[in-house]
Amino acid sequence: MISSDHSPSPLDLKHVDSGDFIKAWGGISGLQLSLPLTWTKGKERGMTLSQFAGENKFYSAFCFSFCSFRFVFTSCEKGRETRDTVIDTHQ
Repeated sequence: MISSDHSPSPLDLKHVDSGDFIKAWGGISGLQLSLPLTWTKGKERGMTLSQFAGENKFYSAFCFSFCSFRFVFTSCEKGRETRDTVIDTHQ
């Protein structure tokens, strides 16, 4: 199971300038780190990119909607807006 805890706060409470995650409200936000972390660990265990994409498609859609990106995932066809994720599998 992969999960993350999101705790909204004003920017000054996140200590972005100092990078001090210990003092930051809510610690390190998991949303930015979940995708890279799951890919890294999945790759270490032999997961292919196709398997990874299949396992994460619903998670990714949820994250975008959770973060106030107000759009609906429908289908990829001419004239429709899409959201894509680009992954460098060598990093």
